[in-house]
Amino acid sequence: MALLTLPSFAKINWTLDVLGKRPDGYHELRTICQTVGLADYVAIELTSSPGIEVVCDGAGVAGGPTNLAHRAAAAFFEATGLAGTTGANIWIRKEVPAGAGLGGGSSNAATTLLGLERLAGLSLPGAMRFALARSLGADVPLFLIGGTVLGVGRGDEVYGLVDAPPASLVIANPGVHVPTADVFRRFRCELTAPDPVARLQSFVSALRFRDSLVSVGNDLEEAVVRDYPEVGDARAALLGAGAVQAWMTGSGASVVGIFEGAGSAVSAAEHLAEHGLWARAVETIDRIGYETALGF
Repeated sequence: MALLTLPSFAKINWTLDVLGKRPDGYHELRTICQTVGLADYVAIELTSSPGIEVVCDGAGVAGGPTNLAHRAAAAFFEATGLAGTTGANIWIRKEVPAGAGLGGGSSNAATTLLGLERLAGLSLPGAMRFALARSLGADVPLFLIGGTVLGVGRGDEVYGLVDAPPASLVIANPGVHVPTADVFRRFRCELTAPDPVARLQSFVSALRFRDSLVSVGNDLEEAVVRDYPEVGDARAALLGAGAVQAWMTGSGASVVGIFEGAGSAVSAAEHLAEHGLWARAVETIDRIGYETALGF
């Protein structure tokens, strides 16, 4: 059958506000995410017999049933009634570091859902598509939209925003693994004492940026840097390389720096890489660019 290959873009968080603990045990979040031009590549083909096989070239990334793309395919076939008659072969070429706060696995899952839908010749209702994405993880739904995205609740209730202005970024990863569950378990809300009303007001103000990117930041950063000083060192390295602003994305360990232009970003990334830090210069991907790249 036909082979479909799609980019699977990473994301960064412009902001991540933690408002407190929810009754279900999760934390209430407000976050603005952005798709960026760092991508894995996912190749998918349908098979005429049941079964899912995922092959991934990423070091330390499993290709079996625990892989998010595998889980996404299984959920898709179950939800569409194709589980008994159709299968898939999926190949993933990794460029996005795993477990780095960049949503690589979540993006793979969303891309798999979109690719299977196209290959199967289906057009799922939006509510069904997003329900499938939410069942796979909090970051998966944002990759069904792309561009600049507001996430609320656990971060899995998402809304497309007016795109932030284009920006040249450098993403740096210090190479430490920061377990998300541990970060939230150790995060102390009293450190920030958020007032939900004030938080929302500042959040709405941040949505209006057009000339410059302000109000970036991450409530989890202090807790992560306390236990993983390498993250703070990477942030300092970005600022030392000329970043206008720098902060941690997601629950870590990657940090992001804003640069004045693409040339400055490329030079900074090369400088950091020469000194042993994984670093990539990227541009933001707006919603039209995202939809075009994935063939929406």
